Amino acid sequence: TVTGGLARRGGAGSIYSMSALAGMYERIVERGGTGLVYGIGGASSSHSACILGRERKVITPDAAYSEELENAHRAHDAVPRVVLDPNPSGTGRIVTYTIVYENPLRGKKIEPYGVCIIKIGDKQAIANIIGIDMMELAKMKPADVVGRTGKVETNDKNITTIMIH
Repeated sequence: TVTGGLARRGGAGSIYSMSALAGMYERIVERGGTGLVYGIGGASSSHSACILGRERKVITPDAAYSEELENAHRAHDAVPRVVLDPNPSGTGRIVTYTIVYENPLRGKKIEPYGVCIIKIGDKQAIANIIGIDMMELAKMKPADVVGRTGKVETNDKNITTIMIH
């Protein structure tokens, strides 16, 4: 179980599900497997779900077959897949982000840090935000951060950063 929202990551910009996605991503990278991230929007009629894993698997439950389900599978298969760059470098643009205020998975208090999804050319990657104080970043509106560009580097420990100004 991975928890998003205020208890986990602070919910910067009201993107609680993004926090849960980042947490699930960390868990899958660390342990492997598959994870389900489920969220409820501001109205209890707004729901979202995402299944994450290292490998894409096509699952068609025979018992739940219907024409609607078949159409949903076709629509899903038609969506272009995001290509992740494991070692990005160059100039990247922030697509979305969150701020990590603590990491209970590792059992210790940490200094806040920013995590974002970046786009570099036609690929995407996950990076730590550097070059700006996290408390200043927390005060910004999402529109002030999303779309910003910066220098992207991946070090010898496979940690990717984006330096924004």
